[in-house]
Amino acid sequence: SAGGYALRKFNSSQVSLYVGDIVAIKNNKTLMWELGVLRWASVNDLNQLDAGIELISPSATSITVKSEKTVAEGEGLMLPELGALKQPASVIVPSGVYSQGEVLELVHHESLTKVLITRLVERTATFERFQYSLI
Repeated sequence: SAGGYALRKFNSSQVSLYVGDIVAIKNNKTLMWELGVLRWASVNDLNQLDAGIELISPSATSITVKSEKTVAEGEGLMLPELGALKQPASVIVPSGVYSQGEVLELVHHESLTKVLITRLVERTATFERFQYSLI
């Protein structure tokens, strides 16, 4: 559907995945990589893996994330605003590292953007997705 995919993987090879993981799927029509979250997974009677992926963005930009509170750097993904869906721009970072109200520096190709984390959108065991405002 427009909101995601139901996929089946045949039992010919091993796979390791966890519900809540970020996944990228290449759209065969647009040839663009879409970003999604694995929402459910099960093994059927034929030992085939069935999985449900919710799409959260038609694209993402890889960034380096720096907090003003610590000297640590990390990796993240910047998701664009989707006006038609009334979805503000957001950032995906590892779970448990940053918090609401924190100021971050987002670096992409030598370009620096300062943001204030304003709202937690989603949290899984592996990532957190925050909305932000530009500073």
